[in-house]
Amino acid sequence: RFGREEDGAKNVAAAFVAPSYLFQQVAEGLRPVLFATEAGFVVFGDNPAEEREAEEVTRLDAEYEALEDLNLFERFGINQRATDEEVRHRRDELMKRLHPDRLGPAITKTLQDARQRVVSLVNETFEELKTSDQRYSYALALDSGTAGTVEEKAQLEAAQRAEIYFKKAEVLFRTKNYPGALVEVDAALDLSPKEPEFEIFRTYCHFLEQAREKGAREDAVTAIRKIRGLVHAHPTVARGYLYLGYLNKVVEKPDVATKYFRKVLEFEEDHPEASREVRLATLRKEKQEKKRRWGL
Repeated sequence: RFGREEDGAKNVAAAFVAPSYLFQQVAEGLRPVLFATEAGFVVFGDNPAEEREAEEVTRLDAEYEALEDLNLFERFGINQRATDEEVRHRRDELMKRLHPDRLGPAITKTLQDARQRVVSLVNETFEELKTSDQRYSYALALDSGTAGTVEEKAQLEAAQRAEIYFKKAEVLFRTKNYPGALVEVDAALDLSPKEPEFEIFRTYCHFLEQAREKGAREDAVTAIRKIRGLVHAHPTVARGYLYLGYLNKVVEKPDVATKYFRKVLEFEEDHPEASREVRLATLRKEKQEKKRRWGL
């Protein structure tokens, strides 16, 4: 009996010791989980960090769009008289706040990309404004309306090169080298495909080249239809009215042709070709009127 009582005492003692021991074991096992949760590596339910990053991405995208719409001085909050040090200081202020390298390795790629876009814009602005000569040149460009982003500058350069090709085309056109003129105007259109004057010129030049080989009337009707559509979409291109005048002479519609030549003079009252054609049309009308008057 004494042995059974001793065993019972041990069991009672174990009953008090076991919970304490088990709690210690469980606590030891949960300690890494607790640490990971507090550090943000493990999240139960909604992740507030992800929500904050999503808000930050939205804010950065809005900031990028706002900065992109400003001129370079406005982006940095400076003017032409700012010193090199002031420009550099403004760049550094923005970089400290935005640079993705300062966010640590846990940042998501989406947020990193959003910040990098703004950083690239800041760097681009700094490179354009970092010297007094650059700021002076940019201020002149602003005054003349030629300032813009890198993409806008590339478009401007392409337009300038296109204009050079077009000038070559006009020279070849005047010497009746229509195939050569077509090559040059095609090069211009490759650089500025939306320039209506180039397309109008190309259509008329192509007509003249085709007219050498076969009857001109059918090709003239096709050219009239195309140029008329271009002029309707771009009514300020005087060249279109001039070519419509010549083409309507080909299809023997002198009154319509004169109407188009007069339209050219609305844009340029001293235009030599249009003035000559209107003068000839007036003389022709007067001659016809005299014939009718004398019954001839």
